[in-house]
Amino acid sequence: MSNALFGISIAIYSVALAVYLAFVFKRRESLRHAARLALGTAVVAHLASIGSLCIVGYHPLRDSGGVLNLSGLVLSVAYVVGSFRWRLGVLGAVVSLSAAAFVVASWLWRAEIPLTGESSLLRELHLSLVAVGTGIFALATAVSLLYLRRESALKSGRIPGPGRRGPAITTLDRLNHWMVLCGFPIYTLVVVTGVAWASRETGLEFRLEYIIAGLIWLTFAFSIGARLTVGLRGRKAALVTIAGFLATTLVLAIYVIRRILA
Repeated sequence: MSNALFGISIAIYSVALAVYLAFVFKRRESLRHAARLALGTAVVAHLASIGSLCIVGYHPLRDSGGVLNLSGLVLSVAYVVGSFRWRLGVLGAVVSLSAAAFVVASWLWRAEIPLTGESSLLRELHLSLVAVGTGIFALATAVSLLYLRRESALKSGRIPGPGRRGPAITTLDRLNHWMVLCGFPIYTLVVVTGVAWASRETGLEFRLEYIIAGLIWLTFAFSIGARLTVGLRGRKAALVTIAGFLATTLVLAIYVIRRILA
């Protein structure tokens, strides 16, 4: 049952991707609404697939695949909610593709890379925070990429016509900042719970991912502090967000590779 629901959610995410791509080229409001409906349906199927795992006694955060799965769900939910407030149709294609990739990766790794050690509330809290923080930072990165694209278009004189307008670059800049503000305290808790968990499991031995995780925290702390003190925003703020998220994916990649080789 769970495998069927995983397949259904991937299929609906693919439909949402196709409709969002159609919207990118046609820019019809009916397509944007249809795409959002498809993505919302994919979210429901995605949530049902996670619920089906719980019903059969498989904890959704018992392995690396569960973290990826929940990250994809958080990313999709955050986008759908935000799309009711801001015209973010272009981002829908990126979100649909990314969410589908998260689900596929989680399905491939679900039974292949189990976590070591006994299950604990601390571990599950840590992994839940990782998933939520990754989803938020993924959406902030998508917004940053759209900001860079629109800024480049404006500088080159390729200004969108009335039927092709999306969020202003100032709106995208604020969205990036707000999402970083939301994700930063969550990531702070990720670091705190990670240190507590690691000290219990391995005694805080030196690992590359621990150093990178600390640098990620400093990167987002710098982004917030520099905006308040020296007015960091726009292109530079977008690049800092992208760098922080790429480092986050590097930590996840190291973590997964370490589990494969263990």
